[in-house]
Amino acid sequence: MLMKSAAKTLVATLLLAVMITPSWAQPAPTRIRFSLDWLFQGPAAFFLLPLAKGYFKEEGLDVTVDTGNGSAGVLTRVAAGSHDMALADVSAFTEFLGQNPASPQAQLQGIFTLYDASPAAVVTLKRSGITKPRDFEGKNIGGPISDAGRKAFPLFARANGLDMSKIKVETVLANAEPLLIGKVDYFTGMLNNQTYQVELEAGKPNAPANLKGKVWKVIKFADYGVPFYHDVIYATGSKIKTNPDLVRRFLSAVAKGLNYTVENPDDAVKLVAAYPEQVEDAAKLAWRMKIQNPLAVSATTRQKGILWMEPATWDAGMAFYKEYDQIPRVVPAAEVMTNEFNPKITSK
Repeated sequence: MLMKSAAKTLVATLLLAVMITPSWAQPAPTRIRFSLDWLFQGPAAFFLLPLAKGYFKEEGLDVTVDTGNGSAGVLTRVAAGSHDMALADVSAFTEFLGQNPASPQAQLQGIFTLYDASPAAVVTLKRSGITKPRDFEGKNIGGPISDAGRKAFPLFARANGLDMSKIKVETVLANAEPLLIGKVDYFTGMLNNQTYQVELEAGKPNAPANLKGKVWKVIKFADYGVPFYHDVIYATGSKIKTNPDLVRRFLSAVAKGLNYTVENPDDAVKLVAAYPEQVEDAAKLAWRMKIQNPLAVSATTRQKGILWMEPATWDAGMAFYKEYDQIPRVVPAAEVMTNEFNPKITSK
Protein backbone atom coordinates (compact mmCIF):
# COMPACT_ATOMS: atom_id res chain seq x y z
CA MET A 1 0.00 0.00 0.00
CA LEU A 2 2.83 2.37 0.88
CA MET A 3 4.43 1.72 -2.52
CA LYS A 4 1.16 2.43 -4.34
CA SER A 5 0.65 5.60 -2.33
CA ALA A 6 4.19 6.74 -3.11
CA ALA A 7 3.69 6.02 -6.80
CA LYS A 8 0.48 8.05 -6.83
CA THR A 9 2.23 10.91 -5.09
CA LEU A 10 5.05 10.83 -7.65
CA VAL A 11 2.61 10.88 -10.60
CA ALA A 12 0.68 13.76 -9.04
CA THR A 13 3.89 15.67 -8.50
CA LEU A 14 5.01 15.18 -12.09
CA LEU A 15 1.62 16.28 -13.45
CA LEU A 16 1.67 19.36 -11.24
CA ALA A 17 5.18 20.18 -12.45
CA VAL A 18 4.03 19.98 -16.05
CA MET A 19 0.98 22.15 -15.33
CA ILE A 20 2.97 24.91 -13.65
CA THR A 21 5.88 24.89 -16.11
CA PRO A 22 6.14 28.49 -17.30
CA SER A 23 5.45 29.20 -20.96
CA TRP A 24 8.93 30.57 -21.42
CA ALA A 25 10.29 27.08 -20.83
CA GLN A 26 8.67 25.84 -24.05
CA PRO A 27 10.94 25.80 -27.12
CA ALA A 28 10.72 29.07 -29.01
CA PRO A 29 9.56 28.78 -32.65
CA THR A 30 12.32 28.87 -35.24
CA ARG A 31 12.29 32.07 -37.23
CA ILE A 32 12.39 31.89 -41.03
CA ARG A 33 12.48 34.79 -43.42
CA PHE A 34 11.07 33.87 -46.81
CA SER A 35 10.89 36.04 -49.94
CA LEU A 36 8.36 35.93 -52.75
CA ASP A 37 9.60 36.98 -56.16
CA TRP A 38 6.86 39.59 -56.44
CA LEU A 39 3.78 40.90 -54.61
CA PHE A 40 1.05 39.29 -52.55
CA GLN A 41 -1.11 37.92 -55.34
CA GLY A 42 -2.27 34.60 -56.80
CA PRO A 43 0.91 32.49 -56.61
CA ALA A 44 1.55 33.77 -53.07
CA ALA A 45 -1.54 31.84 -51.91
CA PHE A 46 0.53 28.73 -51.33
CA PHE A 47 2.58 30.60 -48.70
CA LEU A 48 -0.12 32.80 -47.20
CA LEU A 49 -2.39 29.80 -46.56
CA PRO A 50 0.10 28.15 -44.17
CA LEU A 51 0.14 31.43 -42.23
CA ALA A 52 -3.65 31.77 -42.20
CA LYS A 53 -4.25 28.11 -41.29
CA GLY A 54 -1.45 27.91 -38.73
CA TYR A 55 0.53 25.23 -40.58
CA PHE A 56 3.85 27.01 -40.01
CA LYS A 57 3.05 27.35 -36.33
CA GLU A 58 2.24 23.65 -36.09
CA GLU A 59 5.73 22.95 -37.41
CA GLY A 60 7.28 25.17 -34.75
CA LEU A 61 8.11 27.92 -37.23
CA ASP A 62 7.74 31.68 -37.06
CA VAL A 63 7.72 32.61 -40.75
CA THR A 64 7.91 36.10 -42.22
CA VAL A 65 6.84 36.30 -45.87
CA ASP A 66 8.28 39.31 -47.70
CA THR A 67 7.37 40.63 -51.12
CA GLY A 68 10.08 40.63 -53.78
CA ASN A 69 11.54 42.73 -56.54
CA GLY A 70 11.91 40.07 -59.21
CA SER A 71 13.51 36.64 -59.26
CA ALA A 72 17.10 37.83 -59.74
CA GLY A 73 16.86 40.10 -56.71
CA VAL A 74 15.43 37.50 -54.34
CA LEU A 75 18.03 34.90 -55.32
CA THR A 76 20.65 37.43 -54.29
CA ARG A 77 18.84 37.84 -50.97
CA VAL A 78 19.16 34.13 -50.23
CA ALA A 79 22.76 33.93 -51.40
CA ALA A 80 23.64 36.92 -49.20
CA GLY A 81 21.94 35.38 -46.17
CA SER A 82 19.26 38.02 -45.53
CA HIS A 83 16.56 35.44 -46.32
CA ASP A 84 16.51 31.71 -45.65
CA MET A 85 14.57 30.76 -48.79
CA ALA A 86 12.93 32.42 -51.77
CA LEU A 87 10.59 31.81 -54.70
CA ALA A 88 12.16 32.47 -58.12
CA ASP A 89 11.77 31.37 -61.73
CA VAL A 90 14.20 28.89 -63.23
CA SER A 91 15.42 31.24 -65.96
CA ALA A 92 16.69 33.68 -63.31
CA PHE A 93 18.31 30.77 -61.50
CA THR A 94 20.20 29.70 -64.61
CA GLU A 95 21.49 33.25 -64.99
CA PHE A 96 22.57 33.13 -61.35
CA LEU A 97 24.47 29.92 -62.05
CA GLY A 98 26.18 31.54 -65.01
CA GLN A 99 27.23 34.53 -62.92
CA ASN A 100 28.34 32.48 -59.91
CA PRO A 101 29.95 29.32 -61.34
CA ALA A 102 32.63 29.05 -58.66
CA SER A 103 30.96 30.42 -55.56
CA PRO A 104 30.11 27.46 -53.27
CA GLN A 105 29.02 29.72 -50.41
CA ALA A 106 26.36 31.24 -52.67
CA GLN A 107 25.39 28.04 -54.46
CA LEU A 108 21.63 27.62 -54.40
CA GLN A 109 19.51 24.51 -54.71
CA GLY A 110 15.88 24.07 -55.69
CA ILE A 111 13.97 22.27 -52.94
CA PHE A 112 10.51 22.13 -54.53
CA THR A 113 8.41 23.49 -57.37
CA LEU A 114 4.91 24.91 -57.10
CA TYR A 115 3.78 23.72 -60.51
CA ASP A 116 4.37 20.35 -62.09
CA ALA A 117 3.88 22.07 -65.46
CA SER A 118 5.27 25.53 -66.16
CA PRO A 119 2.65 28.20 -66.94
CA ALA A 120 5.08 29.97 -69.32
CA ALA A 121 3.42 30.18 -72.72
CA VAL A 122 2.66 32.06 -75.88
CA VAL A 123 -0.67 33.82 -75.38
CA THR A 124 -2.79 34.77 -78.36
CA LEU A 125 -6.40 35.33 -79.37
CA LYS A 126 -8.33 32.52 -80.94
CA ARG A 127 -8.95 34.62 -84.06
CA SER A 128 -5.19 34.73 -84.72
CA GLY A 129 -5.29 31.37 -86.48
CA ILE A 130 -2.16 30.22 -84.65
CA THR A 131 -2.51 26.55 -83.77
CA LYS A 132 1.05 25.22 -83.93
CA PRO A 133 4.62 26.54 -83.59
CA ARG A 134 5.19 26.83 -87.36
CA ASP A 135 2.37 29.41 -87.51
CA PHE A 136 4.53 31.87 -85.57
CA GLU A 137 6.78 32.61 -88.54
CA GLY A 138 5.83 35.88 -90.19
CA LYS A 139 4.18 37.14 -87.03
CA ASN A 140 5.03 39.71 -84.34
CA ILE A 141 5.80 38.62 -80.79
CA GLY A 142 5.78 40.92 -77.79
CA GLY A 143 7.05 40.35 -74.30
CA PRO A 144 8.53 42.13 -71.28
CA ILE A 145 12.32 42.21 -71.45
CA SER A 146 12.65 40.32 -68.15
CA ASP A 147 9.81 37.89 -68.77
CA ALA A 148 10.68 34.21 -68.34
CA GLY A 149 8.49 33.35 -71.31
CA ARG A 150 10.39 35.72 -73.56
CA LYS A 151 13.68 34.18 -72.43
CA ALA A 152 12.32 30.72 -73.19
CA PHE A 153 11.01 31.60 -76.65
CA PRO A 154 14.35 31.21 -78.50
CA LEU A 155 14.66 27.75 -76.93
CA PHE A 156 11.13 26.98 -78.02
CA ALA A 157 11.90 28.21 -81.55
CA ARG A 158 15.06 26.12 -81.79
CA ALA A 159 13.31 23.01 -80.47
CA ASN A 160 10.61 23.37 -83.10
CA GLY A 161 12.80 24.34 -86.07
CA LEU A 162 11.54 27.90 -86.38
CA ASP A 163 13.43 30.56 -88.32
CA MET A 164 13.82 33.47 -85.87
CA SER A 165 14.67 35.82 -88.75
CA LYS A 166 11.03 35.46 -89.82
CA ILE A 167 9.69 36.42 -86.40
CA LYS A 168 9.65 40.03 -85.23
CA VAL A 169 10.31 40.32 -81.50
CA GLU A 170 9.63 43.57 -79.67
CA THR A 171 9.64 44.70 -76.07
CA VAL A 172 6.26 45.64 -74.63
CA LEU A 173 4.77 46.24 -71.21
CA ALA A 174 4.04 43.27 -68.96
CA ASN A 175 0.35 43.16 -69.81
CA ALA A 176 -1.87 41.98 -72.64
CA GLU A 177 -2.76 45.41 -74.05
CA PRO A 178 -0.46 45.13 -77.11
CA LEU A 179 -2.18 41.86 -77.96
CA LEU A 180 -5.65 43.29 -77.43
CA ILE A 181 -5.10 46.32 -79.69
CA GLY A 182 -3.43 44.26 -82.41
CA LYS A 183 0.09 45.64 -82.03
CA VAL A 184 1.43 42.09 -81.72
CA ASP A 185 0.04 38.76 -82.84
CA TYR A 186 1.08 36.93 -79.72
CA PHE A 187 2.61 37.60 -76.35
CA THR A 188 5.05 35.69 -74.16
CA GLY A 189 3.54 35.49 -70.73
CA MET A 190 1.99 33.26 -68.11
CA LEU A 191 -1.09 31.10 -68.50
CA ASN A 192 -2.20 32.23 -65.03
CA ASN A 193 -1.57 35.94 -65.53
CA GLN A 194 -2.13 37.98 -68.72
CA THR A 195 -4.99 35.79 -69.91
CA TYR A 196 -7.16 37.30 -67.15
CA GLN A 197 -6.92 40.73 -68.78
CA VAL A 198 -7.96 39.23 -72.12
CA GLU A 199 -11.05 37.66 -70.54
CA LEU A 200 -12.05 40.90 -68.84
CA GLU A 201 -11.75 43.02 -71.96
CA ALA A 202 -13.40 40.51 -74.28
CA GLY A 203 -16.30 40.11 -71.89
CA LYS A 204 -17.21 43.79 -71.67
CA PRO A 205 -20.51 44.85 -73.30
CA ASN A 206 -18.69 47.64 -75.14
CA ALA A 207 -15.77 45.50 -76.28
CA PRO A 208 -14.56 46.28 -79.84
CA ALA A 209 -16.16 44.14 -82.53
CA ASN A 210 -12.86 42.49 -83.36
CA LEU A 211 -12.45 41.40 -79.74
CA LYS A 212 -15.93 40.94 -78.33
CA GLY A 213 -16.69 37.37 -77.42
CA LYS A 214 -13.24 36.19 -78.49
CA VAL A 215 -11.35 33.89 -76.18
CA TRP A 216 -7.66 33.48 -75.55
CA LYS A 217 -5.59 30.42 -76.23
CA VAL A 218 -2.09 29.47 -75.24
CA ILE A 219 0.66 27.24 -76.48
CA LYS A 220 2.69 26.17 -73.47
CA PHE A 221 6.42 25.82 -73.99
CA ALA A 222 6.47 22.67 -71.87
CA ASP A 223 4.15 20.97 -74.40
CA TYR A 224 6.54 21.63 -77.30
CA GLY A 225 9.97 20.39 -76.34
CA VAL A 226 11.08 22.91 -73.71
CA PRO A 227 11.03 20.97 -70.44
CA PHE A 228 11.61 23.20 -67.45
CA TYR A 229 10.00 24.17 -64.20
CA HIS A 230 9.07 27.76 -63.45
CA ASP A 231 8.32 28.71 -59.83
CA VAL A 232 10.86 26.97 -57.62
CA ILE A 233 11.88 27.52 -53.99
CA TYR A 234 15.60 27.89 -53.39
CA ALA A 235 17.83 27.65 -50.34
CA THR A 236 21.60 27.68 -50.06
CA GLY A 237 23.40 24.36 -50.08
CA SER A 238 24.86 25.21 -46.67
CA LYS A 239 21.39 25.83 -45.22
CA ILE A 240 20.20 22.48 -46.52
CA LYS A 241 23.25 20.71 -45.11
CA THR A 242 23.41 22.38 -41.70
CA ASN A 243 19.70 22.69 -40.93
CA PRO A 244 17.81 20.01 -42.86
CA ASP A 245 15.07 19.78 -40.22
CA LEU A 246 14.18 23.44 -40.76
CA VAL A 247 13.86 22.87 -44.51
CA ARG A 248 11.78 19.75 -43.93
CA ARG A 249 9.33 21.51 -41.59
CA PHE A 250 8.97 24.49 -43.93
CA LEU A 251 8.17 22.22 -46.87
CA SER A 252 5.68 20.25 -44.83
CA ALA A 253 3.74 23.42 -43.98
CA VAL A 254 3.82 24.73 -47.57
CA ALA A 255 2.68 21.35 -48.92
CA LYS A 256 -0.27 21.43 -46.53
CA GLY A 257 -1.10 24.94 -47.70
CA LEU A 258 -0.90 24.03 -51.37
CA ASN A 259 -2.98 20.92 -50.80
CA TYR A 260 -5.62 22.96 -48.94
CA THR A 261 -5.70 25.50 -51.76
CA VAL A 262 -6.26 22.77 -54.34
CA GLU A 263 -8.94 20.95 -52.37
CA ASN A 264 -10.70 24.00 -50.85
CA PRO A 265 -10.29 26.80 -53.42
CA ASP A 266 -13.32 28.84 -52.30
CA ASP A 267 -12.18 29.02 -48.69
CA ALA A 268 -8.59 29.61 -49.82
CA VAL A 269 -9.73 32.64 -51.86
CA LYS A 270 -11.40 34.18 -48.79
CA LEU A 271 -8.34 33.68 -46.60
CA VAL A 272 -5.85 34.99 -49.15
CA ALA A 273 -8.03 37.95 -50.21
CA ALA A 274 -8.16 39.11 -46.59
CA TYR A 275 -4.38 39.07 -46.20
CA PRO A 276 -2.86 42.54 -45.57
CA GLU A 277 -1.26 44.11 -48.65
CA GLN A 278 -3.01 41.70 -51.01
CA VAL A 279 -3.04 43.38 -54.43
CA GLU A 280 -5.70 41.21 -56.08
CA ASP A 281 -9.40 41.05 -55.28
CA ALA A 282 -11.34 37.87 -54.59
CA ALA A 283 -12.62 37.65 -58.18
CA LYS A 284 -9.15 37.57 -59.69
CA LEU A 285 -7.84 35.22 -56.99
CA ALA A 286 -10.70 32.80 -57.72
CA TRP A 287 -9.87 32.95 -61.43
CA ARG A 288 -6.17 32.41 -60.68
CA MET A 289 -6.82 29.32 -58.61
CA LYS A 290 -8.95 27.74 -61.33
CA ILE A 291 -5.99 28.12 -63.67
CA GLN A 292 -2.99 27.51 -61.42
CA ASN A 293 -4.24 24.79 -59.08
CA PRO A 294 -4.41 22.15 -61.86
CA LEU A 295 -0.81 23.02 -62.77
CA ALA A 296 0.28 21.85 -59.32
CA VAL A 297 -1.33 18.42 -59.69
CA SER A 298 -0.43 15.66 -62.12
CA ALA A 299 -0.08 11.90 -62.31
CA THR A 300 3.45 12.35 -60.99
CA THR A 301 2.47 14.46 -57.98
CA ARG A 302 -0.40 12.11 -57.15
CA GLN A 303 2.13 9.32 -56.92
CA LYS A 304 5.13 11.13 -55.42
CA GLY A 305 3.60 14.12 -53.67
CA ILE A 306 2.90 17.75 -54.55
CA LEU A 307 6.01 19.94 -54.85
CA TRP A 308 7.88 17.00 -56.42
CA MET A 309 10.51 17.71 -59.10
CA GLU A 310 11.68 15.23 -61.71
CA PRO A 311 15.50 15.18 -62.04
CA ALA A 312 15.12 14.35 -65.74
CA THR A 313 13.20 17.60 -66.28
CA TRP A 314 15.99 19.55 -64.59
CA ASP A 315 18.64 17.80 -66.68
CA ALA A 316 16.77 18.48 -69.91
CA GLY A 317 16.23 22.11 -68.92
CA MET A 318 19.90 22.59 -68.07
CA ALA A 319 20.89 21.12 -71.45
CA PHE A 320 18.61 23.63 -73.20
CA TYR A 321 20.04 26.56 -71.27
CA LYS A 322 23.60 25.43 -72.02
CA GLU A 323 22.79 25.14 -75.72
CA TYR A 324 21.50 28.71 -75.62
CA ASP A 325 24.69 29.82 -73.81
CA GLN A 326 22.92 30.95 -70.65
CA ILE A 327 25.13 28.78 -68.45
CA PRO A 328 28.79 27.80 -68.91
CA ARG A 329 28.17 24.08 -68.40
CA VAL A 330 25.39 21.59 -67.94
CA VAL A 331 24.90 21.41 -64.19
CA PRO A 332 23.65 17.94 -63.14
CA ALA A 333 20.28 17.85 -61.43
CA ALA A 334 21.90 16.43 -58.28
CA GLU A 335 23.79 19.72 -57.88
CA VAL A 336 20.86 22.10 -58.31
CA MET A 337 17.80 20.35 -56.87
CA THR A 338 16.71 17.82 -54.29
CA ASN A 339 13.53 15.96 -53.37
CA GLU A 340 14.98 14.87 -50.03
CA PHE A 341 12.58 16.98 -48.02
CA ASN A 342 9.39 16.39 -49.98
CA PRO A 343 6.66 15.46 -47.45
CA LYS A 344 4.90 13.30 -50.07
CA ILE A 345 1.47 14.82 -49.48
CA THR A 346 -0.79 13.87 -52.38
CA SER A 347 -3.82 15.80 -53.66
CA LYS A 348 -6.96 14.22 -55.05
